[in-house]
Amino acid sequence: MRAKKFLINSFGISIGVVVLFAAVNYRLDYYGLFGFNKEVKIYTSERLCKYLIAQNYLKDYDGIIAGPSLSANLNPALLSNGKYYNLSVMGATASEMATLSEHTLGNGKLRTVLFCIDPYIFRFNWEDEVYSSKQYYGAYGSTSLLRNYFVQFLTESQLFPKLFPKGLYGPNGRKDYNKRLNRNDPESYIRKELKRPLAPLVVNDDALQRLKDLFVLLRKKKVQVIAYYHPFPAPIQERRKEQYREFLELTRSLFTEKDLVLDFNTPEYSFFREDLDNYIDHGHLSELGQKKLLRMIDSLTVSQAPIPLAGR
Repeated sequence: MRAKKFLINSFGISIGVVVLFAAVNYRLDYYGLFGFNKEVKIYTSERLCKYLIAQNYLKDYDGIIAGPSLSANLNPALLSNGKYYNLSVMGATASEMATLSEHTLGNGKLRTVLFCIDPYIFRFNWEDEVYSSKQYYGAYGSTSLLRNYFVQFLTESQLFPKLFPKGLYGPNGRKDYNKRLNRNDPESYIRKELKRPLAPLVVNDDALQRLKDLFVLLRKKKVQVIAYYHPFPAPIQERRKEQYREFLELTRSLFTEKDLVLDFNTPEYSFFREDLDNYIDHGHLSELGQKKLLRMIDSLTVSQAPIPLAGR
């Protein structure tokens, strides 16, 4: 009898602890899913966090930025035509960008999506397994959530500032990755890149279609599609200019006359690409570069004046 009572009590206590843990996590609302947390911060697990943030947190945002690492450090606060959140993810594919964007559509007043277009996002039609509705329940309690709490503690306490620097992620989703990468010599990275064989252009048809379907959906929802072709340093862009023309031809079908398409690899913007202070390596933008790019995007989106694609 004592053993049976002990088991019953232990089971009851275990259930109580689990329920209490779930209730605490519900109220803390780490990912902004339940409406309590009004200032969600990311410390690690970028894909998971941004997937769950996209579910419900962005109700007060007018737009999002979607792309790979090339757009991850863009500061949305510099855009004047609304309140933006940067949902870009390091290494994101077109499919991942589409999934994140789709989940923001039910959030309220979304009216603009700014996409970073680059050959990298079309190499595969793939998305991480983290993009699953099962992750929603992990917000009540999971090893991923515990890991986020732990990294938050290490970051805020600054026990290991080089490993866990403060300000790596901003409150609007921006990732200031050069705090960790500490790259300040773009010329050396460009020289190394130019010594490598030019990688073949790969544009996966399914990946292209995935983004095309998303743009159709956004137009139906009356969400403005703004796409910009990321500017690369002049020596890199010069080397791959024929390949880039082919890429433009392959991606033209993504857009209609309703979209605003900005190509920063045209001669008109050579002044930006030739200034290597705008870069930290052979493609990623410096703090100065991202500010300049966003100023150009802002002026063009406010005026709604698209610039021609290279090769047209």
